[in-house]
Amino acid sequence: MTGPTAWTSSRDIVAAIAAKDWRAWFREERRKHSHHDWRWVVEHWVGPNSYRAFRHMPERPCEVFREWAHNALFGEERRFEQLLALKSRIEYDCWLDLLAGSLRRRWAARMNGREMPFGPSLKLPNLILKGICANPRLENCDFDRIVWWLHVPLDSYSILAIRNCIAATPYGVRIGKIGMHVAMGFVKDHDAYSAFQEYLRELAEEASVPAITFDILSWDTPHAGAPALEAGKE
Repeated sequence: MTGPTAWTSSRDIVAAIAAKDWRAWFREERRKHSHHDWRWVVEHWVGPNSYRAFRHMPERPCEVFREWAHNALFGEERRFEQLLALKSRIEYDCWLDLLAGSLRRRWAARMNGREMPFGPSLKLPNLILKGICANPRLENCDFDRIVWWLHVPLDSYSILAIRNCIAATPYGVRIGKIGMHVAMGFVKDHDAYSAFQEYLRELAEEASVPAITFDILSWDTPHAGAPALEAGKE
């Protein structure tokens, strides 16, 4: 396992993600997870390290999140069915905002009014959505569409990887100063979150790959073969 690569040139990032065989990565993940159902995705794609960010809560964070995710995506809220019906990236972005809002409301209700910070409220669902695409239960026709819409889960690896490159861009102005010690909680509001995602999407479009390729490069590649690897990062 290695630390995050701190890129110094957007051009170098484009070259690196263009060279990354993201299709092969998903093929292998879908092969490995051929016997895993959606419940397994919810329970394993957000790992213990992510939950450790929530300290001294009235209920166990993993239980609250998993109960919400099962219900929101595959239960009463039927948001997975909505996902499959989406036709564009714009529709997906709106759907994801509503999904994160559902999580924040449920979290506050279960945690005696203690709100989930904005960054984690999007990072955790983004991990689940990456896991959904990495599972063969998602039909190929749906995978081929949704994978291009996925957002990058923002954490220390992804943020520090682009820290030097994004600072001098208009996106960096919207985000503000990025220190050397950041995590998913660094992202405080929708504008900062959108600036990160727009920058990464711009690089991905130049490389003709989906934006999630950057996460495969910045997180999965450094952690390949690590013992007890968890998808949950952080």
